[in-house]
Amino acid sequence: MSLEGSLVSLELLHCRVSILAFHKALADQPRDPLVIATFCLAVHSGGSLSEAVCIARSISQPHDSSFPEVLEPNNLFTDETVMDEVKDLAASVRAALSKMTDGASVSQAMAKHPQAPHSDLVQFPTFFPLD
Repeated sequence: MSLEGSLVSLELLHCRVSILAFHKALADQPRDPLVIATFCLAVHSGGSLSEAVCIARSISQPHDSSFPEVLEPNNLFTDETVMDEVKDLAASVRAALSKMTDGASVSQAMAKHPQAPHSDLVQFPTFFPLD
């Protein structure tokens, strides 16, 4: 595999692990659809939270209520409250990512599943500081 192919593979792995951390954070603490949309818009655009809140508020399509990770909308959120909730979600994603990339945490989690195959511990490379 070429260096370029290796870098693409690592980038894809990073993306998948990040999505898994995002899902873990939502599974642990379901969020309002406005908070989730604002978080995703802010991450995607790299823009300001206030701009992401404004764009998210303009989404008129209802969320899919079949996902337990998504709460029923709370239309009483102020912009400041939404931004605080987004920051809390970001902290939860970062904590999940940290646990998923920490050897001791992964080993401890695997110990809870003795039926799992006994193989070497897999470490995900991190591409950015988590603190």
